[in-house]
Amino acid sequence: MGRQNARGQITGKQFAALAVKGMRQEWYNQIDLRVDNAKQPLFDLQCLLNFHYGRIKLNQAIKLLKDGERIKELMLFNEARKLVEGWTGIYSKLIMGLLLGGKEQAVVNTILKAIRENPEWKENLSCFYFLRNRPELRKYYNERKFSEKEWNQAIQFLIGIDKPGEALKLTNN
Repeated sequence: MGRQNARGQITGKQFAALAVKGMRQEWYNQIDLRVDNAKQPLFDLQCLLNFHYGRIKLNQAIKLLKDGERIKELMLFNEARKLVEGWTGIYSKLIMGLLLGGKEQAVVNTILKAIRENPEWKENLSCFYFLRNRPELRKYYNERKFSEKEWNQAIQFLIGIDKPGEALKLTNN
């Protein structure tokens, strides 16, 4: 009864939570992570925290790449890549960084890895249409199945990686 009144778990399920507030209460300095019903709640919480910091480092690395700074980007990018390992939801952003860094084979490997880890990730393939002729990716592309939304995604991605000429060519599709 005492645990229930204290709002603790009485069902035997494991949970963990982490809340961090920045000194000035800025939204970007606040973290609120929770893991419920986990076999390893602290491990899962650490994983979420890694994803959080990995996303920040990845965004910083992409900004540096767009600004032409290669040295700092490499360090940040490698750190970010390790921290977001297994988070297929951010692989498109990771691929953007790899493309900006000129690492096309790593892009192909990351796309294939994302599909292996989560077959539903194929819905992101329209963004990488410009890689459709790569032998490893050819089987995943079928132009006739692309919707208007997917063509728009492909165009927007090309613009995001500073390839407006290629984006313009796709506007005819």
